[in-house]
Amino acid sequence: MSRSLSTPTTNAAAPTVTRPGYLVEIAFDSFVRLCSRATTSVLGNTWAGWDVQVAGLAADAGKPSSGGTLKLGDADQSISALALAQGLAGRAVRIWRLFAEATGALALRAAREPRVIQVPEPAVNA
Repeated sequence: MSRSLSTPTTNAAAPTVTRPGYLVEIAFDSFVRLCSRATTSVLGNTWAGWDVQVAGLAADAGKPSSGGTLKLGDADQSISALALAQGLAGRAVRIWRLFAEATGALALRAAREPRVIQVPEPAVNA
């Protein structure tokens, strides 16, 4: 049995972007700000469009996460160069989830309280 959808429902389902995007801020000596969508300006900063994949983070805003995965594409090796030159241990990484509306405007979820991942210091063998 088929069913017709109302025009508002059809319009709401039509946008190609229905999954969340992410803003990622890495606390290198100069902050690196990346967006899983196109380059955008939000939260008073410009975020470079980047290959960003986030998985496994809890949705409790403001509480540091002890798990999850952040994968960054690095075709030009700029992130690798920063990681090698400045190190990753002890650097904070903040992640915001965002949604694109049909008009293209960005709507941030929990913008005041991003997810924070603290990269632990490496263990030292005695």
